Amino acid sequence: MAQECWFKDKDCRNCGKKGHIERVCQNRKQNEKTNPAKPGEFKKSYVRKLKKKNVNQVKYSGKQQEDESDETEYSHVMSVSSNSDGYWVTPLLDGKAVPMQVDTGAAVSLMAESTYREKWPYLCLKEAKLSLKTYTGELVPLSGVVDVSVELNRQKVNLPLYIVKGSSHTALIGRSWLEKIKLNWQEVHLVAKESTSLQHILRKHAEVFGDELGSMKDITVKLTIKSDSKPKCLKARPVPYAIKPKVGTELDRLEETGVLKKVSVSEWATPIVPVLKKDGSVRICGDFKVDPVSQELLTIVTHKGLYRYQRLPFGITSAPALFQRAMDQILSGLN
Repeated sequence: MAQECWFKDKDCRNCGKKGHIERVCQNRKQNEKTNPAKPGEFKKSYVRKLKKKNVNQVKYSGKQQEDESDETEYSHVMSVSSNSDGYWVTPLLDGKAVPMQVDTGAAVSLMAESTYREKWPYLCLKEAKLSLKTYTGELVPLSGVVDVSVELNRQKVNLPLYIVKGSSHTALIGRSWLEKIKLNWQEVHLVAKESTSLQHILRKHAEVFGDELGSMKDITVKLTIKSDSKPKCLKARPVPYAIKPKVGTELDRLEETGVLKKVSVSEWATPIVPVLKKDGSVRICGDFKVDPVSQELLTIVTHKGLYRYQRLPFGITSAPALFQRAMDQILSGLN
């Protein structure tokens, strides 16, 4: 209904009348019929509006987005800190080779002011109407912008380069350049510096980040059942022939890693339901310790016999709460 329309109080930017927006303005449609756009003109207009829309999605500080007189635009850059990890190319900027990191998360290309002063002091530094923010909300201080001749892979084009105050910032190639210059991705180099803070932490706590199955020390789970509960020992369900080898392989793996323990008899036994994972392997169950008294309750029956869980498996109603309690206990006192 008309009174429920979202745009009933909006002013059209095309005709100025209230009650509709520019996209559905009848005057605009009439003008398009009488003055058809030239080839490529509509596409350019659409691209301009699309870019403006992307800018408006960025959190502003200062004037409101609706103020069209504000010529300052805000764009995101992933990071401007010094970091050797990543993909690098070496274009010629005004005839001088400069290693630059490829950053598709950065809206523009930028460089430290110290590098600019050293290599191109003769290039005119203009005022930058674009303000940059990192994705953590920090404002990137800019000295200005220069137009440089960029040569890479037999391509040459003049492009804007934003100059960041300071000397510790990495030179970045952002999306504005990648739209104009095509990279030869087979020649893009990946540089990884071993002596990073992350690598130091990974080496220091190697036992935590290992590939083998971990465990919580001195934490076990005790399951309780109703006093009138009677043991049930069910038969193994038939396993489809196509996945029987995979189920057998997974049972062997779980036994080798200590998740399962082979037993000969049990008053309790429940069949398994093998589920194929995306990588083609089979998920049966398992994780975390179980109290020895409770392990008999978690005996499973398979085509290869009886197995008893040494870890708390998926499917136990109380498992999420028990796990959360254990995590609270382990992380207690840590920031």
